Amino acid sequence: MSFWVLENTQHNYAKIHRAECGYCKDGQGPRPNHTGRWIGPFGTYREALSAAKETRRHTDSVNCKRCNPQSSN
Repeated sequence: MSFWVLENTQHNYAKIHRAECGYCKDGQGPRPNHTGRWIGPFGTYREALSAAKETRRHTDSVNCKRCNPQSSN
């Protein structure tokens, strides 16, 4: 299992997704275009969390509510 981080520059947040999430689609999900980018893949949730924090975007609700990546620990 791998994880991706969506960095959204327009709304200033970073969110973690499982690669198989219907929204993420292994980093090929909806293109953020000029509003952000997909970062990854990461082999562990912990690595993805670290990358999300490194973006310096809001991470208050860092986990995708559809795929619940934190439950993969």
